Amino acid sequence: MGVNASDAGSMLALSQCNLFHCRFPRCFCGKPCGPCPAKPSRHSLLPRSSGGEAPEGPQGRTHPHYLHPATSPVVQLMRMGGMGGAHSRGMAPQLSDGTQGGHTQPPRGRMFYNDGWSGEPIKVANAEARYKPQGQHIMLDVYDSDPDFLNNMEELTRVSRELLLNAGMHILSSSSHQLAPQGVSITFTIEESHLTIHTWPEHRGALIDLFTCGETMLLPILPKLAAAFRTTAEKSKWSIHFRGEQRVSDLQENVLKNRWGSKELLYSGKSKFQQIDVWRNPLSATTAEESINLYLDGSLQSSTGDEHIYHESLIHPAMLVHPTGATSVAVVGGGDLAATREILRHKSVTAVDLVELDPAVTEVTKVHIQQLNNCSYGGSVWKSCADDSRVTTHNVDAVKFFAERCSTGTTKYDIIVMDLLDPEQHPDIGKYLYSRAHFESIKCSLKPDGVMVAQIGDAPSAELGLRKLMQDKVKLIKLLTSLFGSNSTFLYDTYVPTFRGEWSFVLGCQTQACVERWNASPAVVDRAIVDRLLPQALPLKFLDGSVMANFQQPSVAWHSLL
Repeated sequence: MGVNASDAGSMLALSQCNLFHCRFPRCFCGKPCGPCPAKPSRHSLLPRSSGGEAPEGPQGRTHPHYLHPATSPVVQLMRMGGMGGAHSRGMAPQLSDGTQGGHTQPPRGRMFYNDGWSGEPIKVANAEARYKPQGQHIMLDVYDSDPDFLNNMEELTRVSRELLLNAGMHILSSSSHQLAPQGVSITFTIEESHLTIHTWPEHRGALIDLFTCGETMLLPILPKLAAAFRTTAEKSKWSIHFRGEQRVSDLQENVLKNRWGSKELLYSGKSKFQQIDVWRNPLSATTAEESINLYLDGSLQSSTGDEHIYHESLIHPAMLVHPTGATSVAVVGGGDLAATREILRHKSVTAVDLVELDPAVTEVTKVHIQQLNNCSYGGSVWKSCADDSRVTTHNVDAVKFFAERCSTGTTKYDIIVMDLLDPEQHPDIGKYLYSRAHFESIKCSLKPDGVMVAQIGDAPSAELGLRKLMQDKVKLIKLLTSLFGSNSTFLYDTYVPTFRGEWSFVLGCQTQACVERWNASPAVVDRAIVDRLLPQALPLKFLDGSVMANFQQPSVAWHSLL
């Protein structure tokens, strides 16, 4: 095949782009590929070269990163000494001119097959054309599988190949070895990275690793991976690790990376605003019972094992310090309805406005985490708090909602609860929802004796590196102090095991009676709990007079920052 200088330059750029898997966000245009697509894909197909077969891709397509070694300008350059020699594990494939594509190494063990062609690494001249180094790694420990299957090299190789192709991955090469006296070791090199398998038939087990570069989630592949090896994910130990330059979310850290115990995905879906996931874990952080956890965009929001600690700490201090007992309450966020559940325990409440932007959060938790929104208070029949006639849901922007209430002077509240995303984990949203303008609208929407309470995320740590992250939180506290007064703004923490640390709240009073009730003795608080809550809603699981007494004293870490 003749190649002129212009075509060789274009094809070399293409080969650099295509052979360097996982790393080209740009299209290197030239005559072979024609005009660039609007959004180039890693899996755009190159024309099939004549004279040989390409490495396998899904549905038998030509592998997108393949140029046949006999006709590739890269190989021609290598033959002329322009690049290093080609190497492959096992036998190198025969080229069309009768030569081999590089040096050979004798196969070790019993090799089933070794397909594909690989050359020396090709350097991409433009570093900006590379993806960030990152990937995902499934580790699956198989138990109680069929020992005959685990000792059958040909069958294991076949099902592994089918699994990869059906998952849309692209096989570059593979090697399979029958071990003595028993067991099989298999390696697949794929465009996305690799799959390795090692079996112990005598123990009915296998260890399987699948690593892929890029951002595609591997979780949907897990059940098929387990099924291919004659087991289920529930019977196995498994974990998914996230490698390279990417932030690890709560979901990844708490669930996917944890290989101990069974994990069950109850729901996963993307609403108009965010990703919503619900997982069942075998043990909670505080009890020996299973817990169900809610994640929004990977951030842990609630765990049925200890959510009562968070929600009782958020709601009842504000409800108890209100001078006369709140009748009208607004909740900003809190779409899981757990905060609303705690509010409705109080006898005085006649109206709750739930201002939650995403209706999907409420719908998902009503089905999959009914413990969060159960307003039966110990009754035998579950009753959703959303079905209570006192609750009105507003699926609107909270900032605009309260700005309108303030400007029109309609609907004043006794208490406004800010149960929003953590400001430090979502800085862009935090700047919008925790702005001065929004808090001014909140204060304007309170009655003269109204109370405001907000969760503000992690409490400060003694570690200096972490304390530096608290500066935005300090600014927020100073903002609230300027609105409610230095003697009427109270900061308090509580330890939430699922959140793995102290969690902070801030409460603002507008009357001296509210301040006095905040500073009440444990006995007075215990009496107020009995007086103000419905009899069937007692007792509380966490909060009492002694807990409130601890809330009255901010931590030393906060004192050192403020």
